[in-house]
Amino acid sequence: SGGGRSPVAISLLLAAAVGGVRYQAVTHLLPVDHVDRVGLFGAEVVIRGRVAEEPERREGKNRFALSLETQGVAGGMGDGEEQVVSGKVLVTLVHGLAAELGYGDRLTLRGRLLRPQPARNPSAFDYRQFLAVRDIHATISVRRPEQILRIEPRLGRSVYTEVVLRIRNSIRRGFQADMSGARGGLLQGLLLGEKYRIPQEVQDSFRTTGLAHALVISGLHVGLVTVFFFTGLKLCRLPDRPASAMTVAVLVLYAFVTELQPPVVRATIMATAVLVGRMAGRQGEVYNSLGLAALVILSLWPADLLSLSFQLSFAATLAIVGLHGPISSLFPKFWRGEDTWTGKWLVSPLCVSIAAQIGTAPLIAYHFQQFAPISLIANLAVVPLLGLVVGLGILTALTGWWIPLVSTAFNASNYLVLTLLIDIVEGFAAVPWASVSAPRPSPELMALAAALTVLLAHLRHRLWARRLFVCLLLGGLNTWVWGGRVVGERQLEVVIVQLPLSLRSVVPWAVISAPLQIFLVEKVNS
Repeated sequence: SGGGRSPVAISLLLAAAVGGVRYQAVTHLLPVDHVDRVGLFGAEVVIRGRVAEEPERREGKNRFALSLETQGVAGGMGDGEEQVVSGKVLVTLVHGLAAELGYGDRLTLRGRLLRPQPARNPSAFDYRQFLAVRDIHATISVRRPEQILRIEPRLGRSVYTEVVLRIRNSIRRGFQADMSGARGGLLQGLLLGEKYRIPQEVQDSFRTTGLAHALVISGLHVGLVTVFFFTGLKLCRLPDRPASAMTVAVLVLYAFVTELQPPVVRATIMATAVLVGRMAGRQGEVYNSLGLAALVILSLWPADLLSLSFQLSFAATLAIVGLHGPISSLFPKFWRGEDTWTGKWLVSPLCVSIAAQIGTAPLIAYHFQQFAPISLIANLAVVPLLGLVVGLGILTALTGWWIPLVSTAFNASNYLVLTLLIDIVEGFAAVPWASVSAPRPSPELMALAAALTVLLAHLRHRLWARRLFVCLLLGGLNTWVWGGRVVGERQLEVVIVQLPLSLRSVVPWAVISAPLQIFLVEKVNS
């Protein structure tokens, strides 16, 4: 058996090496004409490019990525040095400027080219890295009409503009016809991936209760779309193969409509593998499907490895698949039976919630420095409502463009469900200790948590897994308890918190903070 495993191990190492090289090439080995390397940050420039995505239309501003074609120095395209520049710039238009801009339009504008801000304090959000994942390395803000020099509408048609954007706009109009505010924004965020439309207070409530993953289009949405269309096609008496093929086509279209977000691509690839296997008369294997999804996503977008949505999506799915069985085995047999209501409606959802929490808790603690114990209970109430919201949203999308009256009925029903959903989440968020602050785990602790989670899935049937689990757990606990005493005294770490102070406030702040500074210096010296 050792000889059979060697080619597999070599293949995995080779794939990891090739992936590492491609990630380095995409994220760091930028071409010499890339906007990140031309050395014009902070300068007044004139740029020309095409709108690379559908603009985010928020209140008072439009934001989109501009794929660069030409860049010139201040003074206009004819007065300064002009050169071809690659890469993308995040453009923000304020006060409703050029509100008619759309995907594919060419835009020429003048502005100050800025580098995105990095994390200014320890464990803070790194905006520069967040944009770099999307291949955006510069920003420009347009506040005056005279900064917009020229707008050229897109020429020609494409599948994306004529099919994908039309469907997306049609679905959005169907939602906005009857709903606005927090409920309309939440619905568009759940179905179309437009998270920026969800009010900040609603996002904060979901984050406090540990339900931030519910605001991201995930496998739940894709699964509901799959079941909805496949069941509907079967009710129309279509054979298995045509029904599976048409469902796959719908899933691919839905992935493009939601702008190919990593969780949607992952779930689409897995569902496609299952449906293709059904057409071929073969049963799929979930770990192989997950591996295929990760391989496809990272081959096309290597930088997604660092995105939180990619990490949470795969961590939650792997944890649910691997830990659902071991966790359910802890309950009495007559409780967890699939033919009993306790097993179907209580034990199984609770096991899914616990498994997802185990898989994602280290990542949430690392990125947000918080832990939400209330999420174990909140998931039981919120996930069924999310399924109902998505189902009604699909019905609205299918009927909004040809039977508006029926679409209004579905929107009215969804309005009630969304109201109940928001009220429940806000109620859980108001519970004391719903969310507690957690220290940011070290990379070593993250690796230990991942190894223990993998071993948990094999404890019931593998003796080596039980032995290794105990060894790693005891080793980690001993390192945590005795590490500081063995290594010696820890070095002092000084953190400087940057405050946006104006010149007028420097002197008062200096006077107010002087006693604190003297106290800290005395403590350090002592």
